[in-house]
Amino acid sequence: MGSTLSQEPYPPFILSLVISIPSIVLYIVEVSVMILNPKEFRSAFFRLFIARFFSNFVGYITSFPYLRFVRVGLFSDFYRTLSPRFLAVVFFYNFYNFHAENLSTMFILLNRVTLIIYPTRHDKIWKYCLPVAILITYSVPLAFTYPILGYDFYLRLQADNWTYTLDFYKVQGKTYINSVYYAAVSAISFCLICGALNLLTLFLYRRSNKRREHSTDTARNMQREIESRLTIYAFVTFAAQLFYSLFWILAYSSTMIASRDNIFLATINQGPWVADLCTLVLPAWVLIWASSKIKTPVYRIFKVNRWPLVGNRAKVDSQQSVILVTVSSNQYDK
Repeated sequence: MGSTLSQEPYPPFILSLVISIPSIVLYIVEVSVMILNPKEFRSAFFRLFIARFFSNFVGYITSFPYLRFVRVGLFSDFYRTLSPRFLAVVFFYNFYNFHAENLSTMFILLNRVTLIIYPTRHDKIWKYCLPVAILITYSVPLAFTYPILGYDFYLRLQADNWTYTLDFYKVQGKTYINSVYYAAVSAISFCLICGALNLLTLFLYRRSNKRREHSTDTARNMQREIESRLTIYAFVTFAAQLFYSLFWILAYSSTMIASRDNIFLATINQGPWVADLCTLVLPAWVLIWASSKIKTPVYRIFKVNRWPLVGNRAKVDSQQSVILVTVSSNQYDK
């Protein structure tokens, strides 16, 4: 029992479109700016941001055939003509990307921890750790998902004669991966590990600030404010991924209840907007607030001077000019 392709209420579907379309556009612009300006965005934090974007983007695209369209009655007949292999790929990517997002969020938090513990050696450490982090992010999820590609998928009509789910034919005596179970295990592991990293980061950050709170060095204080905002960004994206993880734990728990079909379907139907909020909206929009380094070129591209809750472009530009004069580029926006 995997995804819900339900011909049901429009509100979750419409809500997901309203919040996801502007967010994915902003996300693409941010990553494009980083890729086209590698010298400005060479720190490990931004490289990890780019790595997470690709899993989020693929997850967003594959979620349309996986969760969204047939839920509102779109392309139902077309789905019945799709090959089992195509359905398997769609199913695979949904769960693969969930595991990858958990790992990428964990490494972003780890990046913030090492910056606080080893501020002077942070760049050198992540010069070697970054390739390993990206390799782990994209290879480990395969252990829990690659067998899905060999399953024979089909559309199964539920008891209500209205809702379809993706399922696969099972051969008696053969062992199959329970994707929702592994998603729940991944979610619980993520909560424990990243929760510990957050507590450690908060403890080290407060202790570090106490030692430097009387500093009168303007440049260092502004640099510290930048680091603080990026650390807050890591916390916010952790909270978002935590919410998404709890959603999958709830989805798995619903399969254990007697009336599981109705509860599972009611839960999983909320998947599109939950996924969009956690993997697109918050990562993209909070970065605009957190990093003046990305805010200025994005403002310039969209030809705006101010966005609500984010800030004023002119103020950002003036602050950036002060920092660029007083702080070397390899220390800025780490």
